[in-house]
Formats: sequence, structure tokens, C-alpha cells
Amino acid sequence: MSRVSVVLPAYNAEPWVEAAIESVLVQEDVLEVLAGDDASTDGTGRVLEAVARRDGRVRSLRSEVNLGPGEMRRRLVAAARGEFIAFQDADDRSHPDRFRHQVAAFEQLPELALCGTGFRYLYPDGRLGAPIERPATRERILAAIADGVPFCCATLMVRREAIGAIGSFRPYFNRLGNEDLDLAIRIAERFGARNLPEALYECRILATSFSRTRRDPRQEVVLEVTRALAAERAQGGLDALDRGDNAAIERLEARLLEPHRREPSLSLRRRAGAALSVGDRRGALAWAWEAVCTEPLRLANYRAWFYCLRQRTSLAGVPGLDSASSDRGAR
Repeated sequence: MSRVSVVLPAYNAEPWVEAAIESVLVQEDVLEVLAGDDASTDGTGRVLEAVARRDGRVRSLRSEVNLGPGEMRRRLVAAARGEFIAFQDADDRSHPDRFRHQVAAFEQLPELALCGTGFRYLYPDGRLGAPIERPATRERILAAIADGVPFCCATLMVRREAIGAIGSFRPYFNRLGNEDLDLAIRIAERFGARNLPEALYECRILATSFSRTRRDPRQEVVLEVTRALAAERAQGGLDALDRGDNAAIERLEARLLEPHRREPSLSLRRRAGAALSVGDRRGALAWAWEAVCTEPLRLANYRAWFYCLRQRTSLAGVPGLDSASSDRGAR
């Protein structure tokens, strides 16, 4: 019996969403694909409706107003019927054996509630990057929270009853990002979790995805907020969001944002570093130059720009490496 519900939120993903859905429909155990069009302004909705007409497992849902990725995911998860819920981004692709490996892991380990996989970056020229693994065991996953990202969240499969036990995506993160990482960490804190070493997912590098188009200053520190909340739960069981302590959240945000207020180019240098981490030399150079233009008297910005320039020059003859635009370095 098919047991996997796939949740796929989509916003202006017309060029890629059909391939994303097809990459999961070919797999075993797919009960349904819940594809949510979050008030797209391109042809995403038409693509979803066409795919739904071809395959009855696809349920196309549309919001007339933009809900944000976290809220759309929450609604799709609430509508899911499967024993397991698999995440899938609208611009990515899953390996044909992804679900088979993940369901097998759940069957082998009854205590398992969360299972991710390794992944590769998919560049605009079609080239795939080297396989990337995340920490394999629950112990290493929890240890990595303090200074790393223990999951590629788009690869996750979750036991539906675990989401019911801890609550779904939290509204605070909806338009900031990291709603999926916050959920995954909270599940891993209470239940079994692991990452499979196989690269069973392809993360597409785009200039238009959510983390590249951020406008709220709090998006610059949302990963640090996620880690701080996890540390708070480790000490006392509940975090500020659990307690509804908005004042504590505001104090945390203010503390984390203070370095960015003192140094407006800091976030730009960090984006340059994230771009370099996924092979996006051109994007890194652009971010570093923007840092120079933002604070032309800060020496660190010139150092970052010259470093990115050397990186791009040394790889100028390698196809694709100097043309990608990445936002996925923190995934």
C-alpha cells in the first residue's frame, strides 16, 4: 500500500515544477502529491492543473493570496493522508530511488521519525556538483545544531504522527525562512532521526529563490535565532516561541542584528561566502562588490572582493562555475 504524501509548495516555479513533480511520481510508495500554488503570477497554476489531470495522485491546491512558504507547507501537511510526509521543493529533483531508501530506513528502525538524505547541487548548465552528506546519526545531528545545518531540509521524510506530537511549522518563521529546519530540529530532539549518506536529491541553484530575495532584516539572522531557540529548549524544555514570550524574541533579534546595524556590509560578505561554498563564483563576486559599494572604507570588503576575484579567475575556464547564481549555501 502506498504510504507517502509529498508536499510541494510552489511560487512562480513554472519552468521547473513539472520536472519536480515527475521526479516523485515515478517512485514507489507515493500515495499523493499535494502541490500548492501560493498565488503565483506566472503559469505555475496551469502546470499544476495539467499534471493533476494526467495523474490522479496529484492534488493541486491554490491560494488566491500569497501565504508564504511556511504557511503553505503547514496547510499541505494538514491535508496529507500518508503515513509518511516527504518534502519536495518546486525547483528541485528527487532521485528515482529516494523514497525507497527512506521508507526502508523507517521500516528497519521503528523509532525513526525523521529521515534526510545526501544531495547534490544542480547548476544552470545542467552540471551536478559533488555529493554532500549531512550528519548520519541522531547524536551527530543534535551536536551539529550549534554551528552547522544538520539537514538538507528539502530531502526530509517525516513520520506524520511525529508532526502531530510536536506541532507543525511555527508561524514566526513563515516569511523569514527556516520553518522546515526548526520543525526538523524539534522532531530530532524528541524522536529518532538520521540522514542517509546517498545523494538522493538535487538542489537547483537559482537567483530567484526565497533566500536570495529576502527583504526583512531578520532574515539575515534567522538561522542564529533557530539555533538559539534550540539551545534554550535543551536547557529548559521550552523556548520563547513555546512560551509566547514575544519580548524575549525581540531581545534576541535585536542582539543578533546589532552587528549588522554597526556593519551594513556584513550580510553581503556572508552571502558572498555562501555563494562560494556552492561554486557560484560570479554570484560571490557580485555580493562582495556590493559590500565594497555599501561600505567603501571597510578593508574587509576589499579583501573579500579580491578573494572572490581570484577564485573566479582561477576557474574561468571551467564551464558553469562562473555563471551560476546560488542561494543554497546554507542548506
